[in-house]
Amino acid sequence: MSAPRLHCLMVLSSAVEGVSAQSFIQAYTLASSNFSIQLASPHGKNVEYVQQDDNNRRWFNEFRSKASSNPIAFETVDSARYSALLIPSSPGAVHDLASNTELSQIVNHFIREKNSEMDAVHVIIDRHLITGQNAHSTLMAVQNLTLMCAQK
Repeated sequence: MSAPRLHCLMVLSSAVEGVSAQSFIQAYTLASSNFSIQLASPHGKNVEYVQQDDNNRRWFNEFRSKASSNPIAFETVDSARYSALLIPSSPGAVHDLASNTELSQIVNHFIREKNSEMDAVHVIIDRHLITGQNAHSTLMAVQNLTLMCAQK
């Protein structure tokens, strides 16, 4: 019997400058393999996915037919329900996420309640520098290195 899926809250901008289509597709596809994803945006407004190409448009046409493609409002988020918080690249974030009070409360909850442990996995990626912050982080650091090199 498998363990129940963890829940991930994916925060999206609803400003007209939108969310990067490629960033969203990559984040959603990878995260959904391990998490039940709930989308959220300011006031539950629809999201504009920008920088789409023909392949992205096909993916989004299929994605939008699912009920799970509709974001909920930040005001309705129960932060304790989620194990992870994910914010894909959003050019519109400076307009509606940066100063959003409800999002600030959600992020502060994760900082306060989801404290990391000293021996937890900590990997820092800064352009071409990838560091594992302790021995438990080695595998993930190497996996990230492999992924980064495969994209070149």
